[in-house]
Amino acid sequence: DTGFNISFLNLKNNNFTSKAGEYIGEALANNPEYPLGKLVFGGVCLEDRGLVRLIEGVNANKNIVELNIGIITDEGLCLLADLLKENDSLQEITMVQTEDPQKLWTNRGRSALTSTLRKHTKLTKVRMFKDKKLSDEDKLFQDEVNFYTDMKHHQ
Repeated sequence: DTGFNISFLNLKNNNFTSKAGEYIGEALANNPEYPLGKLVFGGVCLEDRGLVRLIEGVNANKNIVELNIGIITDEGLCLLADLLKENDSLQEITMVQTEDPQKLWTNRGRSALTSTLRKHTKLTKVRMFKDKKLSDEDKLFQDEVNFYTDMKHHQ
């Protein structure tokens, strides 16, 4: 079938809104067999609605093993943690914290993600803080995330 020829889709640094996440999530959910292995939204904030629909689509398409979800707010981190509980195919996820001081990651969002990683998912790598000087809190969070993903890496 010649229709199946995109295995890597890089949409980074596009000026997308939540609609892009909604449309692409819908397309993935409607085509769960499509052999897309890697999807990149680096530098993009899909907002909550776009993020939710995209992750629902990624959960439906078991071929996607690597996802760069872009810029995430604290609410987005909570939503992501909840939606990833159903995912058993993603192996790597990349995200960065929003720069909006009103929406920075809190203990609620961080705890939600580490709880999901502890009990669910097959994620073996979670990248969160690229090229950023980490606070002690960020380092502890990254260490905890790495602890749970490393356990899965060695199973």
